[in-house]
Amino acid sequence: MHTRVRIDAQTGLAYFAKALRDEGFRGDVMGLVNARTLTLIIPGTRLIDVKRSLEAMLADLEVRIGYQDMPRRESDLGPNDGGGEPMTPSERSIRARIGAYSLHAQGRTNTGPAREKFMERFLWEVDPGGMLSETERQRRAEAAKKAYFSRLALKSAQAPMRTPPRL
Repeated sequence: MHTRVRIDAQTGLAYFAKALRDEGFRGDVMGLVNARTLTLIIPGTRLIDVKRSLEAMLADLEVRIGYQDMPRRESDLGPNDGGGEPMTPSERSIRARIGAYSLHAQGRTNTGPAREKFMERFLWEVDPGGMLSETERQRRAEAAKKAYFSRLALKSAQAPMRTPPRL
């Protein structure tokens, strides 16, 4: 998750986005400060879990550093980094899609293990005893996954629209 925490310059109070509060960052939160970073820890979290989380963040940073060091063409620049005209939301969306497809085409993502683990949930749900043929298990698991995402879409459609607070 990538989010911002706004700290009021006058009061020193920090505003945490709803997504962070929903993850458990409420009330007293432990913070580890080191040089230019602040690591927030939900109370009661085991330190080994914090370490694993930080290792995942370091891996993500390595990928970001690789992209940061890549040479950029002037045609890649937007209005805020020396490029030409401001992009419309549609152009920005298309450019983001191009970037995502390029990233996947280069094999620079590692979502396979996560997708497999996620799919295991549905395989177990439809065949906890392992009695079905592999083809039938896969077919039923795909249907269970579609039902899962359809339920999420229904909940989303039923949820009242809320305007997110401005940071």
